[in-house]
Amino acid sequence: MPINFFLELAVVSLAYPIYMQFRIVKKSLLLLISSSFTGVSVATVGAYFLCLGFNASPNLTASLAALSVTTPISLIVTESLNGLPAVAAIMVILIGVFGGVFGLHILSFLAIDKPQAKGVALGVSCHAIGTATAIEYHPQAGVFASAAMTISALITAFWVPILYKWLTKFTLLFA
Repeated sequence: MPINFFLELAVVSLAYPIYMQFRIVKKSLLLLISSSFTGVSVATVGAYFLCLGFNASPNLTASLAALSVTTPISLIVTESLNGLPAVAAIMVILIGVFGGVFGLHILSFLAIDKPQAKGVALGVSCHAIGTATAIEYHPQAGVFASAAMTISALITAFWVPILYKWLTKFTLLFA
């Protein structure tokens, strides 16, 4: 699929800022990992319970579980959860565009001033498009967005399927 090819190239090219400022990222690695883990977990739990509240089908719920990550990883995780990859792809792209357009304004409104914090927020929640916005905004925001996006991809691939299964078992206990 040509879109996936170009998305994968874009993701790889976003690793360059991390390479150039690896020393800075290394100092904050534990904070980046914990922030990314928290962001991915909150996004998954939030999407799951929103779907539950709106009585969404299990396929739709599974499709929305892994949205805090780039499209190629979201598609793989969605397929593993028996979700609808097309829905996941559309939602990931919409979230990225929304975050790319409004993310910095929302973070400024919330009085988040540090470029590193803005970068982490955009990288975890808005993937490649948010990271591109962070790179345009400030070099360090771009570095932290790239690192957070990469770490979030790894966490999503391993953690979201486990978390999703726990959530489904948890809700079955109280149904």
